[in-house]
Amino acid sequence: VFGVPSRYDADLAYISPRIAGFLFETHYAFSGTKENETTNAGVYQAAVDYENGPYRIGYAGIGSKAPSTAGEDKTVFYNNLYANYDYGKGKLYAAYVRSNNNATTGTAPNVLFNGGAPLSNVGGSTAYTAPISAGGNTYYNIYQVSADYRMTPKLRVGGLYGRIDDTSNTGKNASGWAVGGYYDVFKDTMLYALFDVIANDTNAGFRPAGS
Repeated sequence: VFGVPSRYDADLAYISPRIAGFLFETHYAFSGTKENETTNAGVYQAAVDYENGPYRIGYAGIGSKAPSTAGEDKTVFYNNLYANYDYGKGKLYAAYVRSNNNATTGTAPNVLFNGGAPLSNVGGSTAYTAPISAGGNTYYNIYQVSADYRMTPKLRVGGLYGRIDDTSNTGKNASGWAVGGYYDVFKDTMLYALFDVIANDTNAGFRPAGS
């Protein structure tokens, strides 16, 4: 779990058609206090994606300032660079993330390292859920490489390795890997199995995502 914010109420968006391989996307979710509006200081998103034959590369980013009531002037952000290559029988994937959207939750003795995100990944009345100071202003670099392979027209297997580096030197580093298999039973029915391992440093507490 690393708080990947994605969807918000009162969101104005533009998504371009794909032109010469490029697709552009921008969003702005308005701040406000009325029902069904975000209560943060406005959430902005931007993305560009390029496809050319077997190659696909892109960037997706999101950011939001703390609301005035938070007494802070910090921007929570999540920037993602990615590249994919289709080698015929499957794909190779690489991703790099830079973000500070992670926070410690709870109070002693029930403190959960890396248990929450200042900027929630859904809109509503609590889009900005915690002060950024709750995470100690900790900044992370995340690296992932993965690949999959189609063994039969219905069966695909894959594996991933990732690393989370705490660049603020508070010891919240982690690494992990996963393997999985996906089997298309019918056109609309899939069976899958996943096995995940995450190794946390002493001050880290990252966990597998529920999905």
